[in-house]
Amino acid sequence: MAIYGGFEGGKSRLDDRDWKNNETILSGDLDSNDVEVAHPRDLLTEPTRSENSYHVVMARKTNEAAVLDGFTITHGRADGEDIDNLGGGMLIEGTASPTIINCVFVLNTASQGGGMHCSGYAIPALSDCTFTKNAAAYAGAIKATNCDMMIKGCSFINNFAAVDGGAGILGKTTSTGCIFTGNSAGYDGGAIGTGSRLQVQTGNADLDRKIEDEFAAWELVCNAGGKMTFADILRLTAWTSPKDSSLELLSSLIEPHAQ
Repeated sequence: MAIYGGFEGGKSRLDDRDWKNNETILSGDLDSNDVEVAHPRDLLTEPTRSENSYHVVMARKTNEAAVLDGFTITHGRADGEDIDNLGGGMLIEGTASPTIINCVFVLNTASQGGGMHCSGYAIPALSDCTFTKNAAAYAGAIKATNCDMMIKGCSFINNFAAVDGGAGILGKTTSTGCIFTGNSAGYDGGAIGTGSRLQVQTGNADLDRKIEDEFAAWELVCNAGGKMTFADILRLTAWTSPKDSSLELLSSLIEPHAQ
């Protein structure tokens, strides 16, 4: 099943849709009372969001034919117990392997994975999506635990984590042609946190060795605080063991957080 947003009233042909100008919103704001916040960090304590849905979208037992294309997913607040504190915007569980295209995840919060949380043996594929102004204690935009995630052409802008991983905490993930800019975290990994040792291939052997010597788990890349920034990264790989998963950032731009 494929679900498409971006249609103007009365039109149903895929060729007629314009998801950028005809915004189709999936919102967890049940009382339609959420107020604006000055910074994504304020989402974690803002009281008008107390009744919001734990998850705006959930994926269970799906394959790649389950497509969500052209939606804005917003105002989820995963502040419950167990799985209800994961993935305010979208929760991907078990063996679910949905295809997410042209979607915007904005102003979602959670304990872990404000915009999206993926765990288990899921194999989701994301392309041309934007994660912006999401917040969580861990992994402001995405937390991917053990799942095999493919991310292509996505933007991660101004997301916040109170602890680690402003844009995300990513395990077995390949990111190609993505942009990480303006993200921040209270401690490590303003852009990305990972619980693994770091290997870098930037084309500069001396720089690679320096980074590998100085940065280990949870300090992968930091948009905020100036720990590490790459303007023209070619390839960055992290791993936990030869048999374990790896994080790859291919041709991805990582920019500093504005101080």
